[in-house]
Amino acid sequence: MHRPPIVSPRRNWIAAVGTFGQLWDRLAGAYALDALRESEPTELTRPEVAQRFLRRVGDCIRRRTAAFGPGQEFEVTGRGIVGTALRYAGRICHLAAFTMKT
Repeated sequence: MHRPPIVSPRRNWIAAVGTFGQLWDRLAGAYALDALRESEPTELTRPEVAQRFLRRVGDCIRRRTAAFGPGQEFEVTGRGIVGTALRYAGRICHLAAFTMKT
């Protein structure tokens, strides 16, 4: 079954093999976190729900003062959301954002 990219949390589109190699350590950590969180298969998320979530994420992004590698790192925190984002060559190439259970 095909899912639109907006609701496909395990897909990463990275344009160049060299870029992927540079980012692998951070991507692997995000994959591990995702695997630990998911214990059972879940339903597909409706696109409008995913878009609302991404708008909330956009409201919570703050730039970190120091990056740990190539690109610019961002912290996602607030409004019940936590996560990280990485911008490289002017584009968000990785985003990991999760709702916090209270």
